Amino acid sequence: MPDTIVQPASFNTKIYLPNALGYRDAMVSGEKRFTATIYGVETELPNYDFRAGTFAQLQQKLVDLGNEEKSWIDNALADTGLFPSLLDGKIKPNPNFTK
Repeated sequence: MPDTIVQPASFNTKIYLPNALGYRDAMVSGEKRFTATIYGVETELPNYDFRAGTFAQLQQKLVDLGNEEKSWIDNALADTGLFPSLLDGKIKPNPNFTK
């Protein structure tokens, strides 16, 4: 994978992933705010159920991929930290979202 893709994806691992996992956990626990470590800095953020729901949809799309596509993503994202971290924990869909 070219460095021009690995570096931005790795950045997302430090910025997006802690947020997304925090949104998901806060939605499930009913918390209005959560704390996430973003790029090494502990940050308190408000919960947005919509973001938790879209994250669950992304996780489900990854789970639903065929073996060939999963293998490609595993290899492509191996150096970024996004995968398999993107699927850490259970997929917890937003109950307000419908299929």
